[in-house]
Amino acid sequence: MSEIRVDSIKTRAGNVPTASDIGINVSDTVLQVQSSNVSTQNQITSTSFVTTGISINITPKFSTSKILISINYNVYKNAAGTSVYNTIYKDSTNLGHSTYGMGEFSGLGAAGGVNVHLQLLDSPSTTSQVTYAAYVRVNSGDVYVQSNNTLGNITVMEIAG
Repeated sequence: MSEIRVDSIKTRAGNVPTASDIGINVSDTVLQVQSSNVSTQNQITSTSFVTTGISINITPKFSTSKILISINYNVYKNAAGTSVYNTIYKDSTNLGHSTYGMGEFSGLGAAGGVNVHLQLLDSPSTTSQVTYAAYVRVNSGDVYVQSNNTLGNITVMEIAG
């Protein structure tokens, strides 16, 4: 077996080589992962989207990167007529439908709970910090996010693009 040892490698221009200079394709490479667990119950009565308290910050390494957002939490509603709308916000922007978000929960009769999973691939086009968060609204009544202090999670993954 042969071995090459050097103190440094430079391009012809005298720069430190990038991955593409040496023939490495960095597309679809995971650059970083951030994750946060939340277990604080939050009562929601708003008919406008409000934060659930489940959020995370990420600062992309490249403006061409994509961010995979994955959020899991529990929602419990108290009344038959209550509908719950769930969505993901990027900073102050709703990434879902302005009224219905990314999903609705309205079944199970008078009361009941459901686990919510939201997932989206975003292209933030920045190298500045971005905040992703789960938001909820109701049509009437109230709901509990993370009822009984169950565990919720948000995970974001930066993927080179």
